[in-house]
Amino acid sequence: MELSLITKYFEGKLMQKKTKGVLLILSIVLFFSCSTWNNKSWENLEDRTFYLSEFFIEKKLSDSDEIFKLMKEFPLYKVLKLISNKYNLEVDSSEFSDFLIMNDETRLKIGGLTGSKYTWETEKQKDNTIEIQYWYVLNERNPAQSARSYKIYLKVKGKKRAIFEGYFIDTVPDHVIIAKGMNYSPADKKNKNLFINKDNNTTLDITDAKKDIITVSKEDDKLSKPELKKLVGDFIKDLPKSERKEFRDDLIKYLYRIVE
Repeated sequence: MELSLITKYFEGKLMQKKTKGVLLILSIVLFFSCSTWNNKSWENLEDRTFYLSEFFIEKKLSDSDEIFKLMKEFPLYKVLKLISNKYNLEVDSSEFSDFLIMNDETRLKIGGLTGSKYTWETEKQKDNTIEIQYWYVLNERNPAQSARSYKIYLKVKGKKRAIFEGYFIDTVPDHVIIAKGMNYSPADKKNKNLFINKDNNTTLDITDAKKDIITVSKEDDKLSKPELKKLVGDFIKDLPKSERKEFRDDLIKYLYRIVE
């Protein structure tokens, strides 16, 4: 074997070792920056309020109306209650709740090459956040074989401290599948809202989960702007058409008077 070939051989081996070393270092850095927490770490967390900061849906051949429908059908409050109970957290979804009340399309970001990715994101910066991602992979030839999946991230100061993911099955309620992924087990075969938290062997009923989730911002006990707009809109809808114009004119005059 020529000397040059021998030299190239050892140079190649050295390069392989260097590459493996770099990859090992990157893996270690990635592990420590994205490592999930154990129960002890969660117990030691001082700020125990988490905020829903993102809801992402990907589905082809959709429009904003269908996306809003999917978001409203998603068992959000039951899922947030499961998270709240698992880690003993207070969960605030008020900003997203306002968004859904108003069907505020201006807050819905559309992306992807085919415009199939829809994202709602918070406008507020918080240290503790929850992100929900929902994929609907449509089988156009056989819709019955379409697949649905989810991912849920709990982040502390931008780092992922808990990750839950899985696939939905049409014969099983979505929240039941997510609950199993969070280490809950059904407490009653007939009651799909009753679970056993296997972390501490306690029973949890999520039938009326919404009441335990913050849906109105603590920063303002009054009606939020979206709620106020909806209230006015609902009132106008109930008025006879002959009275709507008069009410509009009176309301405009009143607003001009109080903001001067």
